Amino acid sequence: MEWRCPVCEQVLAPVEGGLQCVNRHRFDRAREGYVNLLPSHRRHSRQPGDSRMMLRSRRIFLENGYYQALRDHLTERLVGLAAARARFTLLDAGCGEGYYTGHIAAELTRRCADTRIEVAGIDIARDAARLAARRYPGIDFAVASSAALPLGQGTLDALLRVFAPGYGDEARRVLRAGGHYLTVTPAAAHLGALRGLLYDHPRPHEDAPESHPGMTHIARETLRFPLRIIGEDVTRLLEMTPYYWQVDRARQQAVSELPELTTEAAFHLDLYRN
Repeated sequence: MEWRCPVCEQVLAPVEGGLQCVNRHRFDRAREGYVNLLPSHRRHSRQPGDSRMMLRSRRIFLENGYYQALRDHLTERLVGLAAARARFTLLDAGCGEGYYTGHIAAELTRRCADTRIEVAGIDIARDAARLAARRYPGIDFAVASSAALPLGQGTLDALLRVFAPGYGDEARRVLRAGGHYLTVTPAAAHLGALRGLLYDHPRPHEDAPESHPGMTHIARETLRFPLRIIGEDVTRLLEMTPYYWQVDRARQQAVSELPELTTEAAFHLDLYRN
């Protein structure tokens, strides 16, 4: 991926041990392989993004297959966008620990053999980039904010966002004309049984598609499937969501003590064209 300097916006070129722009702003590559392109003035806290606990719980939960249907559905959509192209450049914005990024990159490479595939991921949490880079060494990962992507204008063929904060103006800037923005957001019924245990009056998720001026909303799919979550994965599901920080300890404990939880996963996949 052709990263841009977050200080002066010039192209970052590989140098020994990291990346550097023509103005000699240098960014070292961590031992795990990622680079930190998040300037201190763009951090909203000392440790922005998901905590280490959230990331580790999510990694185990996802690798146990609960959201595999979503992963596979996203892969099919992106393979369809990449097919028959000479080149396909994709960024996963808010990639977390890399579960979706890693699988999608592998399948694009395998199934689109005549296409030059380039996949990268960014996350505002350094621990996320560290976990992702360690698990998927063939992919470029960086610490960066989705509000100020370290990429040039018209760089990407596709931008993916799964449950992460998004900024439509930034998406439009980095996408080529005709490029695609694929977002995943929770549908109204998502994890309804879990939310019913945590809140007296749980509110449904917002169901309307996001508005992104300058881009055309071309498709919406809703993916729904039952979930039977067993044992410690009930606690992991709670820990990987914002609900964990929003409810009191008694309700956290009550959910964590459940031997299993039956609920529903419900996602909206919205596709926009730049």
